[in-house]
Amino acid sequence: MKHLYNLPHPPDRPGQADAIEWCIGLKGIGIIEACTGSGKTSFAAGTSSRQRVIATCATKNLQQSNYGDTYNFDILFGKANYPCAYPDSLSLSPRDCQYSNKLHKCPKRDICAYQVIKHRCQKSTRTCLNNAYYLSAMWPKDDPPTTLFLDEAHELHEFVTRWAGCAIAEKERAEWSLPQFPTITHLVANTLLRLPPPVDLALPWVIHSHAIMQGHYRDVKAAATTDAGRKRLQRCENLGRKLSATLSALRSHRADWYVRSGIEAREFRGRAEPGFVCKPLTARWGFGDYFLSGAKNVVLMSATVGNIASFAEELGLEDYQFKSIPNRYQPESRQIYALDVPSMSSKATELDFEKQAVEIANLIKSVDHSWSGLIHVTRKRESLLLANRLAKLGLEDRVWPFTGHDGDYRPTDKQVKDWHKRLVQVPNSIGIGWSVATGYDGAQEKINIVAKVPYPIYGANGSYEEAWRSYSHRRYLWQSACSLMQAVGRTRRGKDEDYDLNGKVNGVVAIADGSWGRVKSQLSNDFLDSVVKL
Repeated sequence: MKHLYNLPHPPDRPGQADAIEWCIGLKGIGIIEACTGSGKTSFAAGTSSRQRVIATCATKNLQQSNYGDTYNFDILFGKANYPCAYPDSLSLSPRDCQYSNKLHKCPKRDICAYQVIKHRCQKSTRTCLNNAYYLSAMWPKDDPPTTLFLDEAHELHEFVTRWAGCAIAEKERAEWSLPQFPTITHLVANTLLRLPPPVDLALPWVIHSHAIMQGHYRDVKAAATTDAGRKRLQRCENLGRKLSATLSALRSHRADWYVRSGIEAREFRGRAEPGFVCKPLTARWGFGDYFLSGAKNVVLMSATVGNIASFAEELGLEDYQFKSIPNRYQPESRQIYALDVPSMSSKATELDFEKQAVEIANLIKSVDHSWSGLIHVTRKRESLLLANRLAKLGLEDRVWPFTGHDGDYRPTDKQVKDWHKRLVQVPNSIGIGWSVATGYDGAQEKINIVAKVPYPIYGANGSYEEAWRSYSHRRYLWQSACSLMQAVGRTRRGKDEDYDLNGKVNGVVAIADGSWGRVKSQLSNDFLDSVVKL
C-alpha cells in the first residue's frame, strides 16, 4: 500500500487510504474536513501517484515543512526568495533584475535558481505553491494540474477578499501622484439619496490610478540600480498589483463591495485620515475566478471547516462533494472542558471576570504542577488583566503575559521566542497571549485554555469591519467558530502524547467563556463530540 501511493509511510491511519482514493476518483469540487494528524498532506501526495497535482497553502513555512520535507513535493517560492545568477548582483533577486518580466531571455537562465526550480515544478507531478504565487503566476493556469489541492481552506475567504481589494493611504497617493481621493461614503443612505452606487464612483479612480502606476513602473524599473531604487520598485509593484486585482474584480463582479474614500476614509491609531478603501464584502464572487477556472478537479482541505453549509456559501460553492475523515482519537481522549463561567462579552462585569479567573486557576491547580500552558485572549490589555487576577489566586510565579502588552508592537515570532526563553527559565509557566491562537505548534505545553471566544472585531460605524459583520450574521458566527476550533487545537497536534490514552492524562484543554454557545451551530461534530461541561 505504501508503494501504491508513493508515500514515505503506509496509509494506515483511519480513513487515510479511503480519502486518497476519494481524491483520485473525484470529478469536480471536493471538500475534506480532517482533524490535525489525519494526514491531509498525504491525500495530495497519494493523489499525485496517479495524476498531476498542485497544492497551495498560505505560508512558505507550510510549503516547506508539510509538503517539501515530509512528502518530497517540489516547492517554489516567489522570485524574491532566490538570488540573482549574476555574480556582481548578489544583493538582487530575480524579481529585481533587469530581466524580471522576461526571465526566459536572461543569459544566465540555465543557472538562475528561480528559473531552474520553476522549470522543475512545471514538469513535476507534485508541486506546492503559496496562494499568492498561484494567483499571480500564469503557468499554473496555462498548464493546469488534474487536481488542485487548497490547504487550510478555512482561510481562503479572507485571502480572496484581501487579494481582490485595496486600501490606499494618503502617503502612497502622494508618492505616486495619484488623483485626489473621491468622496465616497459607504452608507445605506446613498440609496435613499439616489446617489450613484459606490462602485460606479470608485471605478473611474481605480482605472486612472492603475494607468498611472503602469506608467511609473517603466521608469522606476529602469532606475532600480541601488538598494533605495529597488525598494521603490517593490513598492511600485505592490501598489500596482493591488490596483490591478481590484480593477479586475470590480469589472467582473459589481455587487457586495465596501467602498469608502475621502478625507476621513481610513483610521490610523484612532485618528481619521485620508484614504481610499475598496474591498469585497464576501469571497463568493471572486473565489471561483481565482481558484476554480484551471484544474479539472479542486479539493479544499481543512481541520476546521465547521458548518459545511456556511463554509460553502461564503465561497459560492453549490455543486460539491463533502468527506469527513474520522478522528483516530476517541472523544474521551481529547476532551474539551466548557468551564462554568459567565459570557465574556462586552457586557461582562468585574465579578464575571473574577469568576472566570477563579475557574481557570482551579483548573490549572488541579493538574500536574510541572505542566506549562497557554491561555488565549483576544487583546493585549486582556493578557495583563487576566495575569493580575490569576496572580492574586496563587499563580503569581507561573503566569506570564506575552511581551508587548504595554502597548509596544512586537511581532508574533519575537513574542514566541520570548515565550520559549521564559519556558527555559520557568518550565511550568502559563503564558497568556493574544496572537498564538493560530499557526502555533504547542509541542511543550500541556494546558490550553481559551479565555475569550475570538469573535471578529465589530468595528466602528461605517468601517469595513462593521459592514462585513452586518453582511451575514451566520458567516460572522462561522468565522468565530473556526477561530475557536483553531485556538483549542494548539496543543493537540496529532501525536499520541497529546491525548489521554491508556488511562494516562496527558493534557487539559478548556473554554472559559460562556458565550461559546452562540457559535455551537457552526462548530464541527467532531469538536462537539469532545465538549464536556463542568
